This record gives sequence, C-alpha cells and structure tokens, in this order.
Amino acid sequence: MADLARAIQSLARERVIDKTDLADRYDFDLAWTPENGLTDVPFLANVLNDRLGLTITRSAENTEVIIIDHLEKPAEN
Repeated sequence: MADLARAIQSLARERVIDKTDLADRYDFDLAWTPENGLTDVPFLANVLNDRLGLTITRSAENTEVIIIDHLEKPAEN
C-alpha cells in the first residue's frame, strides 16, 4: 500500500500518507486515464473507492520538514 500511496502522491502532486496498516503486497490492475492530461484527484479517489475499496480523505497533519536556506562550496584544504 505504501507503493500505491507514493504513486498517487506523484499523480496528485500532494503528500499522500498510507494509513491502511496493510504491509502485505497486493497485485491488481487499475486502468484509469486522466482527462486532458490533468490529474483529477476527486475522480481518482472515486475510482480507487469503487474498484479497490480504498478511501482517500484530505486532512491537515503535522509533518517534519527540512529547510535548507544556505549552501556553500566546501573550502579547499
């Protein structure tokens, strides 16, 4: 399920967190084509629910973020 969450995350361009607690590997085919080349996340959520019984919900969660505000090349020895 973690792999599926990562795939959905790349399609939706939003963070997706797997909260299913399912660790086994699953084999399934899901045919879906976004219209106009755009990812319609609500439509994808409906497809996942109808065909796989998975529910996607939007929520706000605290997450760790690393911010890099400055970079320098290392000095030569």
